[in-house]
Amino acid sequence: EDEAMSVARLALREQRNSLVPVGRLPTEIIRNIFTLSSEIDRPWIHECPTTKIGWLTVTHICQRWRHVALEHPGLWTHILVHALGPGWANAFAERAQGMPLIIQ
Repeated sequence: EDEAMSVARLALREQRNSLVPVGRLPTEIIRNIFTLSSEIDRPWIHECPTTKIGWLTVTHICQRWRHVALEHPGLWTHILVHALGPGWANAFAERAQGMPLIIQ
């Protein structure tokens, strides 16, 4: 029953998200926004215990935004190893789907 409730809640959230104006934006517009965000809001790890994931925050908004980001290889070509650490490099490379990588 708990699983059924979780599935029902998820379906309701998806439906609610599709009704708000931002939820009706075309995928191409969302991709453009994500691309601009990736250029101006880079992730970084500070020496103190705070981490700023920058533009990666868009992948935490809703399922649709996460899917759009994950299916947009151009977002994942700029790998900031010094910012996020080497563990992220593999994920970025995989998500870039063979596009040329810029590694810093």
